Amino acid sequence: MSEAASAELVDDLDEFYRVYYKDAIGELARHYPQEQRSLTVSYRDLERGAEDVAGMVFDQPEKAKELLEEALALYDLPVDVNLRGAHVRITDLPPDAVWDVGMWRPKAVDGRLQGVHGQVTKVSARQELLKEAAFDCQRCGTLTRVPQVGDELQDPHECHGCERQGPFRLNKQQSERVDHQLARLKTPPERSHGMTSEEFDITLTDDLVGEVVAGDRIVANCRIESRPKTSGRTKKPLLELYGEAESIERTTADLGDVNVAEHIERIREIANSPNPVEQIVDSINPSHMGDRLIKEAIAYIMFGGVHKRLPDGSTIRGNSHCLIIGDPGTGKSTHLKYAANLMPRSVTTTGRGSTAAGLTAAAVNDDFGGGGWTLEAGALVKASGGLCAIDELDDMAEEDRAGMLQAMSDQEISINKAGINATLPAETSVFAAANPKHGRFDIHSDLAQQFDLDPALLSRFDLIFTLTDRPDADHDRAVARHQTSANRVGQQLAQNEHATPDDATGVTPAIDEEVMRAFIAHARTLSPVLTDGAMDLIADEYVALRSANPENEAIPVTARMNEGIIRLAEASARIHLREEVTRTDVERVMAIHRRCLEDVGVDPETGELDVDIVEAGTSQSQRQRVKSIRAIISDLEGKHDNGAPIEKVYEIAGDMGTDEDRVDHEIQKLKDQGDVYEPNQGHFRAV
Repeated sequence: MSEAASAELVDDLDEFYRVYYKDAIGELARHYPQEQRSLTVSYRDLERGAEDVAGMVFDQPEKAKELLEEALALYDLPVDVNLRGAHVRITDLPPDAVWDVGMWRPKAVDGRLQGVHGQVTKVSARQELLKEAAFDCQRCGTLTRVPQVGDELQDPHECHGCERQGPFRLNKQQSERVDHQLARLKTPPERSHGMTSEEFDITLTDDLVGEVVAGDRIVANCRIESRPKTSGRTKKPLLELYGEAESIERTTADLGDVNVAEHIERIREIANSPNPVEQIVDSINPSHMGDRLIKEAIAYIMFGGVHKRLPDGSTIRGNSHCLIIGDPGTGKSTHLKYAANLMPRSVTTTGRGSTAAGLTAAAVNDDFGGGGWTLEAGALVKASGGLCAIDELDDMAEEDRAGMLQAMSDQEISINKAGINATLPAETSVFAAANPKHGRFDIHSDLAQQFDLDPALLSRFDLIFTLTDRPDADHDRAVARHQTSANRVGQQLAQNEHATPDDATGVTPAIDEEVMRAFIAHARTLSPVLTDGAMDLIADEYVALRSANPENEAIPVTARMNEGIIRLAEASARIHLREEVTRTDVERVMAIHRRCLEDVGVDPETGELDVDIVEAGTSQSQRQRVKSIRAIISDLEGKHDNGAPIEKVYEIAGDMGTDEDRVDHEIQKLKDQGDVYEPNQGHFRAV
């Protein structure tokens, strides 16, 4: 392009800036260069106001950028500010110029400006990049400048003064340096459709550095380039693509590839029907018979509550968490998989082989970004804004499960390691499944005592369900009939036949999957508000439960329960596409909440609610019994030289109604806590 043509385009851009960006440029001038270093320009505006330059953006991105920044530098400002060096960052590219990671033909994008949609999985440490390196000749002192291109430092070929070939010393003060960072993008889990996600590395410079963290979903508008792949120092005859980021656009409000507008009439029809919750329950895992309360809970998890920020800056999470603990073969995993498939944004993982870093985030020391520590997102961060389904939670090491606590309560994950201090978003609903402590529930023992999970983790779940597998002829026949019907439908469809109507009815979702995803995505944009009636009912329920044990010291529930009920009731309101949370919403979710309390929160010895069974892992009656046995040992040890004999402990405890097995269990607990010890076999002393 000739100088005259370029000058004409710069003049056109000057007029474009005056029409479209006069105020934005004035704002930039007031804050340049300390607080703001870039002007953001919409491609749509460029198309309307500077068509010739817009036509160059994709095929000649460097030339277009040069013209835009030259016009900005020459723009006549009322203040004495020089904007030479400020960036112009183009955003809002048309849909046909935005690709999911890897969903392109390399030749079609190489050398072009394109948008790349993906999730940030890894971010390098901030570094400085030499754009132009200055070298002092150590013979004559002449300063020689060398533009830097590629991955290796380029030395001067010869001194511009004495014309000798060195030696040279890098002059950092005279060199042109810019902040630099690498980020790795992958296809978000909900868009990969079960296939292995491809990766794409982008370079961030200057004021884009620090703009993304692991877990962010973004569109990176990049100049896409290719380079030879390397293995160690060997270059291979294969090209890989990478991106030089020109601008970053976050897509945090996106709930996957969901077209709500296409299904909005059907969504409204469902929401306005007499019982939309039942329709949704009939659409969740229909090939699995029963468990309707669990399926209703899944609906509330997917539709979610409202994330709230209060005037004092504190936040209240809107995501509910649900746990199923059940015998093998009771369908726990199928519920998880179905929920993850329906949710517009989800990540599925398993406790077997997972670590805290794999679930949360990790600082990793590898060669990414030139070596050093990088930040890598785990499953809870990748699922932010959606659902994280965790199967076999009990198979995870306890110290690794502990890493989930902050994400579940605060909806964020803090990393402080190797000089990296970051807080990553984890606004995720956790839906988990686990087996009982000994693989299967013992019906002769308290179910809550058979959970192999730490009480601190259990207390983070809003709903906990137990599933037991017990022989029942009528139920077993119904289950077998349902399974055979489901298989026959699958066989008929495999033969391209129509399914038998009676069989198909039981296994066909009432709501099509695509409609359901669109329904969830649309409903999650609503922020329903509690009515006075709903608030009164929650308060009445809380007071009633707290007053349920007048003769017992056990605390039935804590205020944590109220937050859980509010979240679930907000989800119910969203299902009805209402702007208000009504008494009906609260009544419905309270029924589920009470069922869970009866499953896991009732002391089998007293028949009364005791929140400490979940919150602390032991009931008030158990704590009292442990205290009594310790007192028996303290009293007896002074009367026997070798300490309190177990036979005497059995005898006194038996008179108080405690059998020998429970005595042994509580003594072992006291030993584990360091409250008693066994100086001689069968004899005990208190510490």
